[in-house]
Amino acid sequence: MSSNNINNEFSDLYNVPNKGIMQGLQSPLQDEFKDGDYNQVKLIIDYVPFMDCGDATLRILRELAQLSPTQAACINSKIDYSTGGGLVFIKQVDNVFKRQSNKEAVISDSEHNEYADFLSSVLDVDTLLAKIQKQAKNQLTYGNSVLEIVLTDTVGFRGGAINVYDAAMFRYKRENEKVVTSSAYLSQRWDYWYISRNKDKVVEYAMYPAFKLHEDGTYRSLIHVKDEALYRNWYGLPTSFSAIYFQFMEYQLGKYTTRGYENFWLPAAFIETYDMPMETDPERADEEARALVNQLANVYTNRGDGKKLPVVFRAAPAGSEPSTITQFSPQTHENFHTAMKEVAQSQILKANSWHTSLLEKTVGSIGNNSENADLAMITDKTVIKPLQTKILYPFQIAIKEIEKWVGYNNTAGLTIDLKSVFEVPTMPELPTIQNTINATV
Repeated sequence: MSSNNINNEFSDLYNVPNKGIMQGLQSPLQDEFKDGDYNQVKLIIDYVPFMDCGDATLRILRELAQLSPTQAACINSKIDYSTGGGLVFIKQVDNVFKRQSNKEAVISDSEHNEYADFLSSVLDVDTLLAKIQKQAKNQLTYGNSVLEIVLTDTVGFRGGAINVYDAAMFRYKRENEKVVTSSAYLSQRWDYWYISRNKDKVVEYAMYPAFKLHEDGTYRSLIHVKDEALYRNWYGLPTSFSAIYFQFMEYQLGKYTTRGYENFWLPAAFIETYDMPMETDPERADEEARALVNQLANVYTNRGDGKKLPVVFRAAPAGSEPSTITQFSPQTHENFHTAMKEVAQSQILKANSWHTSLLEKTVGSIGNNSENADLAMITDKTVIKPLQTKILYPFQIAIKEIEKWVGYNNTAGLTIDLKSVFEVPTMPELPTIQNTINATV
């Protein structure tokens, strides 16, 4: 299979048979302890699962990042604050030992323009920032991100490309019960239904710093970046993982309210009858009891989705005693829902090291407000800067490899950087990469 095919957006990445996004989401813990398809899939392609028993957590993290309003807002807000200032060039610096003066080395206009021209000649710079944002979204959602370096040679003209993939597609290779850290796979899906039918679409890659020659004549390598987590050697977890149940609570609050409107907020009723055929027909009695339990679970628990009847009814045999009816009133009190929403939101914000005012402010405005100046400074140092460093790291490596591949001598020692939206300029603003390119076209 040509590895070019994997560069396209995958329309069926989330197209799991018979499971819609609202239908398939269950309790995070309940899903995590399911073996799922891993034991079957590993007989076809042996790989390292995301969790010990399977890959359910990746789906849970993805769907909660979409269905928990606070979690989605935190992720989008962090991406806005970390990339909203745009891309700039800086002199390559040591990421461990900072400059004592904490000032950036000055870049001349000629150095800036020359490097901008080089990047625009070998890369699709128009999509570079969008790819960095996609990298950030993967890192914040999954605690993992995957970047591909592509080295091309077309009729003697060398170039390169950088691709960012959904981290749910990535798995480390395993062979003879050992993890092969130098190789990994990318696949649109990892369920048995898909793998058993599309084994040839699972592409094996070399892990950086190694490169592998692919069928289309390109050399490719993957860089995997993870958020470190205890007792997890291969994959990371997002820092927000500690609030996963409160993210799920927010999802449940929305679903519960929707169901209430679907049923016109009718109270639920349980009708109980007597004279069960316990002695005359024990098998039938057992079937009726099991049916009643299943009916209760479907109506009064979160076992399934969809519209639910507001009544559970069990028909009584002839000659039975009068039935009893128990009514269950739904919890519609405003204070209850407000309290649960605030509890969930506060825990999600805490796990994200984020603040409500950061969600309410427009990008760049918080740093100009004196009452939020301290919050802006702390947030920039402890959350935004580390995120920028983490998501830029593989891009900076990829650009260096492309420089070496095409033979470009980066004498000025420049690299890309993300400008902070909290920054208050004390000198004329440096031109961004895109502005420079636009000016020269």
